[in-house]
Amino acid sequence: MAPHMMAARGIDKSDYGLIQYAAAGCGEFIVAFLAEEPVNLDAQLGEFSAVHSPWPMARLVPVRRREQEFECNWKLFLDTFNEYCHLAFDHPNSIDSIYRAPEAVDRTKGTFATQFGKPKARAVLLESDQDQALPDMPCRKNVAKQGACCTWAFPNMTLAANRDEFWCHEAHPMGAQRCNIAQTACFQSEAVALADFEDRSCAYLDHIVGRFQDGDQRRVERHPSWLARACAPIDCT
Repeated sequence: MAPHMMAARGIDKSDYGLIQYAAAGCGEFIVAFLAEEPVNLDAQLGEFSAVHSPWPMARLVPVRRREQEFECNWKLFLDTFNEYCHLAFDHPNSIDSIYRAPEAVDRTKGTFATQFGKPKARAVLLESDQDQALPDMPCRKNVAKQGACCTWAFPNMTLAANRDEFWCHEAHPMGAQRCNIAQTACFQSEAVALADFEDRSCAYLDHIVGRFQDGDQRRVERHPSWLARACAPIDCT
């Protein structure tokens, strides 16, 4: 309500409140429902919380959030960030050598897909920056410290839970060939409290943002010609 409107006759502030939306929690995520009738979140996401329980989501602190528009379809963007096909073509001199072939896709209940992979080193850091690695998170299962869990929560969020950091992308279509992408990078609170966190985290953030704004942007905006070249010689099943 505009300032001083309460002085006008016949104005009841309670009649002009904020628009209300239903909301529900799933693990450490809060989901807002824009539709008049919210869906059953437990039925929709199913095992989502259980699958990601080895990682201490409650300890995560959002450190940086960036938004950027891309000249590509939003589904293609999420596809690129949630598979291994593009590594050899987009990051041949940076992180491709770190990644091994991923494990088989996990069988899950819910509208999400997830796949685990065991890289040879810290998945987000360049080989030259491995000495900047932050402490491992206190994961509930040792296997969680051995790799990264990549998840696509349908329809428009993809995320990666690693041994030392967590990031996610939200894709918002703006048209058939244009989308807005929001990227959030998180670290455990114990790492954020370290005296040298700002310096060490730069190795993570600069690389994540660099991929976000440079290499992957060029590739996804040049589809479908790049997509055909990238996936043809590789078994992506």
